[in-house]
Amino acid sequence: MKTNSVKIFLSVIIVVSVVSSWVHYYVKPIDKAMWLIGTWENKTSRGSVYESWKKINGNELSGKSYAVKGADTIIFETVQLKQEGNNLYYIPT
Repeated sequence: MKTNSVKIFLSVIIVVSVVSSWVHYYVKPIDKAMWLIGTWENKTSRGSVYESWKKINGNELSGKSYAVKGADTIIFETVQLKQEGNNLYYIPT
């Protein structure tokens, strides 16, 4: 009887260890895109085009691309990068 209790106890410890290691290494899809945060410049023959990203919350980034011409800023596109469940959505507006 004592041998069975020890086997069950060890089995439970192994299962808990394996599951906790899986949870520890899971990275949310939105977390893989956090490197985008900041402002990026692309120099072209017509001038510079910028892309700027900021973190809205733990499941969403907001981005915009724009060009600066003289004193004017021309916005090309605004984007949401949003995680819902395990899915990541790129939503241009």
